[in-house]
Amino acid sequence: MLNKFLEFFRPKYVLNYKFIDNQSDKTVLLIHGLGLSLNMWKDVIKDLGKVNILAVDLIGHGDSPNPEKDFYDLNEQTRSVLKTIKQIEKIKDTKLILVGYSLGSLVAIELASRKPKLFSQVVLCSPPVYQKDQKSLLSTDKRLITIYEEIIDQSDKTGEILKILAKNKFIYDFEPTEANVVSFMKTLQNSIIKQDVFAKLCALDTPTTIIYGAFDLLINPKNLKLADKSNSDIKLMTIPFSHSVIKPYAHQIAKVINGFLDEQHLN
Repeated sequence: MLNKFLEFFRPKYVLNYKFIDNQSDKTVLLIHGLGLSLNMWKDVIKDLGKVNILAVDLIGHGDSPNPEKDFYDLNEQTRSVLKTIKQIEKIKDTKLILVGYSLGSLVAIELASRKPKLFSQVVLCSPPVYQKDQKSLLSTDKRLITIYEEIIDQSDKTGEILKILAKNKFIYDFEPTEANVVSFMKTLQNSIIKQDVFAKLCALDTPTTIIYGAFDLLINPKNLKLADKSNSDIKLMTIPFSHSVIKPYAHQIAKVINGFLDEQHLN
């Protein structure tokens, strides 16, 4: 009860967003990954059919607020996405197709868990869903979380690491500064490491497609398969790629979304 009371006073923001009005009665909501921005979706958008598109920059990313004292956790990101949706008159009282990539897929799970009636379909791309009870040092979850914690422990070198990642296109539209490096680290700590979405994923009652790469080293396929086994509304799709959304991966995402649009048109 106290946590819910305190949550009421935690800040939420109107995020920077791009809305493309294609004069459709259907809208796709796109949520990017860690260290990226709404611009990561350009190849997906090119391949989409006639549908309205709403792409957002999460807190601390792109041109959205980069508050110094915030937590940068999934709760703040989710509340801010919901507040941003309410700003757009065109999509009020309509169900959205919700698409999230990596960090954005964790936000998408939170959104679909809290507001299931707001979404007709959910697409989770490369979701880094980890379980907290994976105590074995050999577990994928534990190994990845340990790597992330080591990155945080070497915070004095993080700026240089991010510059290298940006130069080699592993992250987009991210020019490391003292401020956004801090927000990057807080997001990694509070949204990725401290996530608690596995049970929520298993309990989703909105049709959900999970797309992940067969060579993705940043996810744990076992968790995704467990969720699929426990929830008949979940469908898994494995593609021959790694974690990054290169053009062929973007084409697959658009193909899945267009399939939903075709089904809704027929219905």
